[in-house]
Amino acid sequence: MVEQSLVVEAIKYAIQQEENDIAFYQQWAEKSNTIKVRKLFETLAGIEATHAQTLKEVLAKERNQPSSTWKTITQLAKYVIDEEKRLIANDDNSSLAQVFRVAIAKEEMAFKLYTDMSKGSPDSQVADIFLGLAQDEAVHKLRLEEEYKNHLARQLS
Repeated sequence: MVEQSLVVEAIKYAIQQEENDIAFYQQWAEKSNTIKVRKLFETLAGIEATHAQTLKEVLAKERNQPSSTWKTITQLAKYVIDEEKRLIANDDNSSLAQVFRVAIAKEEMAFKLYTDMSKGSPDSQVADIFLGLAQDEAVHKLRLEEEYKNHLARQLS
């Protein structure tokens, strides 16, 4: 069993990551030279905003629970992208290819976090919410990987 305070911290962490991702996608949407990439990043920022709101609702519900019997989420550090990727994300001189690689890593970490939160939740409705978020993140990762491949192909032609 996981203490409720850790569950609350995990949800707060997830909210913060979603908010960081919103800023990341908005920043790079503004810097994008192509309409397609700009629209992709703007769309992802909007979806991440929806995720943050959903997580805030889950947090409010979880805080009102008398106790928790979550089974996972014991170490948040395993859901963090590495320092090099974090620096690239915040560097205005990063290439679009670097930005895509960071975005893909962010989506992969979010997928892992929400999958684990889904497995660990004692509440089936909350578990379903986390499973839905995980599925969204997997779709985001696939979209980013596809656009990244297209970007690389355009660079080579």
